[in-house]
Amino acid sequence: MTCAEFAELVTEHLEGTLDDREFVLHLTECPGCPEYLDQLVRTIELLRVSW
Repeated sequence: MTCAEFAELVTEHLEGTLDDREFVLHLTECPGCPEYLDQLVRTIELLRVSW
């Protein structure tokens, strides 16, 4: 899985509708995508608080 493919699947992962095997494997192998996912989750949490 490429980082671009990973980014396309983030929403499905967060909604719980994704078969996570390849997604999780990419998270363990890629140095940047875990940080990207964490930043996205924090952004979503901040938006929930402010709405």
